Amino acid sequence: MGMNINLTPHLEEMVRQKVDSGWCTSASEVVREALRLMEEKHQLLGAKLNQLRCDLQEGLHSGAPRHGIQRKSSAPDGPDAKPRLRMVRKCPSSLRAHVPKLILIKSGIPS
Repeated sequence: MGMNINLTPHLEEMVRQKVDSGWCTSASEVVREALRLMEEKHQLLGAKLNQLRCDLQEGLHSGAPRHGIQRKSSAPDGPDAKPRLRMVRKCPSSLRAHVPKLILIKSGIPS
């Protein structure tokens, strides 16, 4: 499917430079790569947003704030493993793809 796209002079020059440098073989390839990178960026931002939502829910359900600073263990079998696993179980299955695999394996939660 063909498509005509109008670019600003700056963007047109960027496309030309990518082709001239050999980074891409055509202007179409530059646009395809740019769109692929844009889609990847949006997926990563969506995953981060979903993780923030899960973290927020975990915080809201964790009870009253505690005084002082506590270090969380990053090990899946550390002292905070059970609360983290409970949080993972509460997250929708679509978000579990963004939870480290080791945590899921240790917990027996299907990914």
